[in-house]
Amino acid sequence: MNHIVGFSEYQNYVSSKSGCSQLKVIYHLFLQHLKPLGLTYLFVALQLTYYMLNIGKGHNLRDIEITQKNATKYWMQLLKCNVTKYPYLG
Repeated sequence: MNHIVGFSEYQNYVSSKSGCSQLKVIYHLFLQHLKPLGLTYLFVALQLTYYMLNIGKGHNLRDIEITQKNATKYWMQLLKCNVTKYPYLG
């Protein structure tokens, strides 16, 4: 589970009937944010995971406003952390 979860995994999360697979995707997204941030940013990692799920939801609904709003919140929160462990923020 070292790959980055993208929208295809999120679509599987939305369309799946199994609660177990939904939890696995949410858990993986959460760990994806927690590992570079560390335990000091636990609440921030939860927020980033929530925003990421909402970005995927807006994407699937073809709702540009929801997607843009959550993407802006996601990046604002991520940049507030000032963590240099994310490779795409350098």
